[in-house]
Amino acid sequence: MDVTQTPINDKTVKLKAVASPEEVDRALQHCYEDFARQTGLQPEEGKTIPELANERFGVDDFESRANQQAIDWLVPFALDDQDITPAFAPTPHVKTPFEQGKEFIFEVNVTPKPEYELSSYDPVTITIPPFEIDEAAIDQQIEQIAENYARYVPADSHPIADGDTCKIEMECSTNGERIDSLCAKSRVYVVGEGYMPESFDKGIIGAEPGDTKTFTFQAPSYDDSGEEVEQDVDCTVTILELQEKVLPTIDDEWIAENMPFYGDAASMRKTIADQMEEKGRQEYEDYKLAAAAGALVDRFEGHIDDVVYEEMRKNYLADMQQQMQVQGIDYNEFIEQQGGEEQFGMMLMMQIRQGLVQGYALDAVFRHENLTVSDEDILTACSSMNPGTDPTQTRKQLEENGRNFVLREGAQRACANRWVLDHATVNVAEQ
Repeated sequence: MDVTQTPINDKTVKLKAVASPEEVDRALQHCYEDFARQTGLQPEEGKTIPELANERFGVDDFESRANQQAIDWLVPFALDDQDITPAFAPTPHVKTPFEQGKEFIFEVNVTPKPEYELSSYDPVTITIPPFEIDEAAIDQQIEQIAENYARYVPADSHPIADGDTCKIEMECSTNGERIDSLCAKSRVYVVGEGYMPESFDKGIIGAEPGDTKTFTFQAPSYDDSGEEVEQDVDCTVTILELQEKVLPTIDDEWIAENMPFYGDAASMRKTIADQMEEKGRQEYEDYKLAAAAGALVDRFEGHIDDVVYEEMRKNYLADMQQQMQVQGIDYNEFIEQQGGEEQFGMMLMMQIRQGLVQGYALDAVFRHENLTVSDEDILTACSSMNPGTDPTQTRKQLEENGRNFVLREGAQRACANRWVLDHATVNVAEQ
């Protein structure tokens, strides 16, 4: 990519980028593969991804969407070429049509991340609680093991009520067509646990072992356009028996029979405690790092431009709404649960300011102390960005997607954070 830089003012620069036909094709291919991976779309001989997207998901404007995503994907490579870390994600301005196999020109007005100073670089002082392993949490894990090995035994006959466990036979159909996934000769069902719709529970409440009930309940489904609807399900249920759950006693005898690799109950408890301690130590260390970074906030000097706040807010909301859509959470209901637009907006701006100031403060420490980044800092940053994923994979993805500036910023801040904690005065509270 051929990139030229021109100053606009003391805070903004313009980048003009010329992407080669090969880079354009690679960007499109990345977007196609990303869509196929997210949707589970399998290739078919003789058909393109846009054609399959239209056939399978009704996406008739796939190419225009993919083109815009490909343009956005190219922007970080222009920033990387000029070794710029932006204060916020810039918006590309198209200068030539975006077409497969052709050169593409775009421009971006970039606000490079500003540099700030702290009022003091003396060691910080933090107070943290003592590290403890909660014995109750160990008990809960052992109780969960008992739950996993619970047995169901026949219970005294009585009319089924909410919370009862029963063994049932069920046959279900809709519009005369059998629903195999709901039919069973024998299954254990707990009334009111949410495994079936409430209308199903109402159909069997009051029945006793030996009774057969035929009724219709409403189950969630989807129409041809993908919208969620309710469908009527015709159902015949026979109550085979009422049951009660019996939990095992986790003692030496039970361990010998079911989990002999532990040796005895005391060894199992110690193993669980050791595992919890290992995890707890890491969380405790993360807590100390967060406390050390937070102690720098009051030392921050300078003014963050409103445009930075606004762009960060827009990006945060866009990401949040996308995640909610994937998880099926209604955005407006969520806002109401947070106290309404005004209160949520205030909380969001406070959160954004805290994050920005803390990040800029760590940048200042990194510069002031002339620190250098190690591979460990890079992997630490990758673990923070994508918890639960192999950090080497996250690093590879960032590098391949032209986001070395993201990697660099994260690693520098991780390095500075570790330095601040290593030089901090750490007081452990009595309780």
